[in-house]
Amino acid sequence: MARGEGGGGGRAGHFTWTQGTSGGGDTTAPSAPSGLAATVSGTSVSLAWKASTDDVEVTGYQVWRGGGQVGTASGTSFTDSGLSASTSYSYTVKAVDAAGNVSAASNTVTVTTSSSGGGGTGPIDTAMWYTVKNTNSGKCVDDADGSTGNGGPAQSFTLTAQ
Repeated sequence: MARGEGGGGGRAGHFTWTQGTSGGGDTTAPSAPSGLAATVSGTSVSLAWKASTDDVEVTGYQVWRGGGQVGTASGTSFTDSGLSASTSYSYTVKAVDAAGNVSAASNTVTVTTSSSGGGGTGPIDTAMWYTVKNTNSGKCVDDADGSTGNGGPAQSFTLTAQ
């Protein structure tokens, strides 16, 4: 802002320039996201949280795993895929507003991925539901003797995590 000194009555004046702040611009960070929760499916982690608020506008969210940012989301959910099996991961989320202000971190959630990501020969995770299909006929096992109802016992099965 400029401050004028002296001069009047049509005479040339002396001006001093004083640098200051205009007082404009958004300098307030959004509120921290809350209620962060996670669901594990094989080697993927799905995160969901409650929206942050801001005096202007929340434009997105940063998703952090451990000490590093792993992605961004425009809404209140994110899926982190391709993780290592039987590994523990901790997540937090931060909100970002249109001016680039970043909120404090959400609560931390810690999860452990399943022992097998599916499609392999790893152990079965007893906490999950599976679809069992005969790889020869493609039918689900539905007879008490282990057959698929197509005249013979099944030889090979495929398990698909639900």
